[in-house]
Amino acid sequence: MKEILKWTSADFDLYSLTWKKAQDFPSSYRSSATPALCSHGTKLWLMHRGDTTNQNIFYTSYEETTGSNGWNPREWSIASGDTFANPANASPAMAVYNQNLVCAFNSNKIDILSYAAISENNDGSINWKLMDGIPGTSLIGPSLAEFNGVLWCAFCEDGDNTLLIAPCRDITKGWQDGAWSVGPKTSMAPALAVFKNELWCVYVGDNRALMITTSKNGTDWTTPIPLGGHTSDSPPTLCWIEEQGVIACVYGDSTGRPILYLTYTNFKVDAWSWAMPISNNPRIPKTGGALGYHYGKYFVAYHSEVLTED
Repeated sequence: MKEILKWTSADFDLYSLTWKKAQDFPSSYRSSATPALCSHGTKLWLMHRGDTTNQNIFYTSYEETTGSNGWNPREWSIASGDTFANPANASPAMAVYNQNLVCAFNSNKIDILSYAAISENNDGSINWKLMDGIPGTSLIGPSLAEFNGVLWCAFCEDGDNTLLIAPCRDITKGWQDGAWSVGPKTSMAPALAVFKNELWCVYVGDNRALMITTSKNGTDWTTPIPLGGHTSDSPPTLCWIEEQGVIACVYGDSTGRPILYLTYTNFKVDAWSWAMPISNNPRIPKTGGALGYHYGKYFVAYHSEVLTED
C-alpha cells in the first residue's frame, strides 16, 4: 500500500455536486493519516503526516494563479514526527484563529503540539511559532475550531479515549485553562466546526455510527445523537460552507468499499442529507478524507494506492 495522497474538487452547487476525476499533487505526497485542509486568505492549505517511513508533518498550499494544477510544487516540513505504531489515527488539524493559521498534531508519542503562523515567506513556506502545549495526551489526532473568540481543540484522552475539549484564548499565552470531558468516547479523530452559533463535534461511536454533539459555550454539551444514520470506517471531517449556509461532513464507507461520502445539513443537528458519494475517486478503505471550501469550490484530499493514470 503506497499511501499516495490525491485530491478532487467540485464547483459551487452543493445540491448537484459533480466531482472531478482524481488528481495528483505536483509531487507524489504520501501520508499515513487523514490530511487536513483549511482556507486562509487567497490560499487553501494542505497539511499531512508523512507515510509510515517518514511521519513528519508536511504542508503546502493551493492558489488559482499557481502552476502545477494550482498547488505549490513544493512542500515543507513543520516538525519531525515520531514513529507511531498506528499512524493512521495521528492526523493533523488546522484552523484560522484571529486571522492566524494555526495547527495541532500528535508528537512525542502522546503529546499534542500546536503552532501558529507568524509570517509567510516568498516561496510560500511559513514561519511557525510553537504555542504552549495542549493540556492532555493522546495517540489520536486532534481537531481545531474558532468559536466566540476562542480557539478550541477536541481530542481523545490517552488511555480510555474519552473525548476532551480545551480552549485557547490567546495564542501568545497558549492553552492555560486545562481540558474537560465532552462525555462520549471514540477510537478515531473527532471533527470540530462552528455552525448556527454553536460548536458542533462529530465522532465515530459504537458500531461505526457517526454521532454528533453540540455546545453553545464549549463547556456544556448536548446528549450525542446519531448523525443521520450514517456510519463510517474512518475519521470524519466537518466544514462550514458559509456561502450556502450549510455544514458538510465527509466520511468513509463503513462496509469496506473504497468510497467517501458527503452529507450536509442546512438547519438542524438531526436533519442530515442522504449519503452523496464522492464519485470517481476511490480511496483506501479505513482512511478518511479532508474537506475544504475555497473560492466557490469544494476540495477533498484523500488516500489512494496508486498515482493517477492518464
